Amino acid sequence: MRANANNYKLRAEELEAVRMLLNFEGTYGGGVKKVSAADIGNYFTYTIWLKNLYPQLKNAIFKGWFDQYFTLITDNDEMAKAYMVWQFLHFLNERDISPPPPDADPPEGFPTPFVSYWDIFIGNSWGWETPWYASDRHIMYYTTLDIPSNPPKWNTSVQTLFNTWKTNPPAAYISQGKNISDRGTLLTAESTILNNWAAFPALAAKGLPLWTSQSDMVKTMVAETVLAEEAYFFMLHLLIVACTGTVAEQEKVKKIIDTKTTSIEYSNDTFINQLIYSNLMYLADPLGDYGWTNPQLQSFITSLQSVIISSDTASAAIKASLQRSMKILVSSSAYPMNDPYCPSIGFSTRVADTLEALDAARKTMSI
Repeated sequence: MRANANNYKLRAEELEAVRMLLNFEGTYGGGVKKVSAADIGNYFTYTIWLKNLYPQLKNAIFKGWFDQYFTLITDNDEMAKAYMVWQFLHFLNERDISPPPPDADPPEGFPTPFVSYWDIFIGNSWGWETPWYASDRHIMYYTTLDIPSNPPKWNTSVQTLFNTWKTNPPAAYISQGKNISDRGTLLTAESTILNNWAAFPALAAKGLPLWTSQSDMVKTMVAETVLAEEAYFFMLHLLIVACTGTVAEQEKVKKIIDTKTTSIEYSNDTFINQLIYSNLMYLADPLGDYGWTNPQLQSFITSLQSVIISSDTASAAIKASLQRSMKILVSSSAYPMNDPYCPSIGFSTRVADTLEALDAARKTMSI
């Protein structure tokens, strides 16, 4: 039985969250894109997806990376300010509000009619709106304000700012809109604030130490004496996300995945091909952690390919290797339980041979 000191095991229920982090880093990684104020909307959309998926995380390493990133970007309240302004602008874009008619009964718990757009946004008052899905107006008595519950540091940062701004937000950031006719003016004002948020690129850059942590993890895994199947599954995800770092990190990953890797079944192969082969057998093992069928494996390959956004040569090579495996999965419904290229060799033997080949290849790596 192979065992590792670090808990590398990824569970099926957390893979969506892991892929979302890979997607986010593939979009805004230190070696991928220099973030500007124009990215604020998409950037915060990602933070909402990340916090929604955070409860799924079981792996301590990936959970730690989520926590690390949000801790880094919330060392002051500037990111929370940008997030609050972005949410308010989103609310203004989505809601066309008018005063309630004089004879309208206020909803329970919301006795105060229209006071301002800000008051409706935070849930203190109510108005009349035309929803996108119906032409008749109805009472709006809820708020679209999102105080993220996770990760903890992000929750604390946004909640603390909201507590300060709730009754009297600073005019430099929020135009409250105390007249029902102010919506157009508010949209312009809040858009201008976000579009000219000069400090935002520096805020996003505070998260760059995350990529250093992931680079260190690559070195740790390469240096392990032996790795179990679940560790190599973790490693595939790690190599994908490492490609979103610096150019030097991308070159390091390319060197790893191109390393000559020879097993009894496959001589002179590459590390990435054998890594994915090992992963597929790990996922397919009916007595293992996943027990996935061939169609499920195809779906997994497709999902993983979709989060490889970076255009560097290492990312392209990983994507090409995934596609290579996909072709075999499509052509052979019994793959990888049976391998059409070595049909006489049993599943368990191939699993062991591939793990030994990967371990041997890592010993030749110098990174």
